[in-house]
Amino acid sequence: MCRNIYIKKIFKIPFDENASLSGQGSYDPDRAPNSLFSYAWSCRDLANGSACDAFDSSSDVVKTTSVLELPSSVLSSGASLSFTLSFTVVSNDATLIRTASRSVTMFISAVPIPHVQITTTKRKIPFSGTLRLTADASSASISPTLPGRLLYNWSYVGEWNRANGS
Repeated sequence: MCRNIYIKKIFKIPFDENASLSGQGSYDPDRAPNSLFSYAWSCRDLANGSACDAFDSSSDVVKTTSVLELPSSVLSSGASLSFTLSFTVVSNDATLIRTASRSVTMFISAVPIPHVQITTTKRKIPFSGTLRLTADASSASISPTLPGRLLYNWSYVGEWNRANGS
């Protein structure tokens, strides 16, 4: 039985960016010497249960490799898609064929998702000190049709050790 299929999980991506799924870590622990591996990717639209038309008809998507590269043209804005990798191992004499499958759900955002990085120069803060955070938001995925404004809402989550400032 091929029971070890690994897929890098992507849950939510911007509607205007490419994505990739990887099944490169897939293997058969009982693999016979000189066995052959094959990969087959498929897609289902979770809204209606049907096949993903843009995925199936695209000549830009190679569906038989361990890594599935998805151009933004096959990822519909606001869609919920389920991608399935079927991993097959065939013994060199073709007497043994084993297949296993694993699926991952991908949500394509209907609006741009900004890239945000938060940094600080201090690792420890004195009890009466101030922590200064800097946020850098990239507008790389901001659509020209949407307002170019970002709103920030800061909140503190975690614990602070007052004894040593960390």
